[in-house]
Amino acid sequence: IQMATGSKYTHCGIVLKKDGQLQVFEAVRTVSWSPLQQWIRRGVNNHYVLMRLKDPSPLTPERLAAMREDAKFFSGRGYDLLFQWGDEEIYCSELVWKLYERNAGLQLGPLRTFRDYNLDHAEVQRIANARFGKDIPLDTKVTAPSDIMASDLLEVVEKN
Repeated sequence: IQMATGSKYTHCGIVLKKDGQLQVFEAVRTVSWSPLQQWIRRGVNNHYVLMRLKDPSPLTPERLAAMREDAKFFSGRGYDLLFQWGDEEIYCSELVWKLYERNAGLQLGPLRTFRDYNLDHAEVQRIANARFGKDIPLDTKVTAPSDIMASDLLEVVEKN
């Protein structure tokens, strides 16, 4: 992901309060909840960037409740190693993007295609060939953690 996107960021999730504590809803192996501090410890050198909407007004109580219900829909689904834009399996940035779009009507950046990323690096080609064979679906819609981080709708509120 780093080589294809040119970003050091390879994973993302959405922070919500659950069971009285801040937790990260994420797609990793399966879609599940992780306590925030545990999630931070999994990062390289415990690095993280916490972002939020510049204008939180779209996140009404009703829309947050809908987001939580949608989280239940995705919970337990497998991680999508092929980065397909479906709901049977899902990858991290797709999960975050869809939760905001479906429940608050907000698109955290434009969707892209595989063709938009740097697929020339030998390691990227090796992984893509292992997953897709010679027919990489270049026009499949995708989003990456770096795309969400670049969203004009978000601002950094904390990082280490």
